[in-house]
Amino acid sequence: MSKKRIFFIVNPISGRRDKSLFQEKVAFALGGEDVSWDVAYTEYAGHATRLAEAAAREYDIVAVAG
Repeated sequence: MSKKRIFFIVNPISGRRDKSLFQEKVAFALGGEDVSWDVAYTEYAGHATRLAEAAAREYDIVAVAG
């Protein structure tokens, strides 16, 4: 079975929680799994849509976090 590829899209200004440790938390949570992953942070309104459209062509899973 091939390694699953996950792309996380994070809105850094949504909600109240600090997003600065997001990548470390993902690494901890998925460290034992047979997956590869990347993270992108949105920079402007509509950016998440563009990121998701591009990622959907290359990744098995596209996940969004606010």
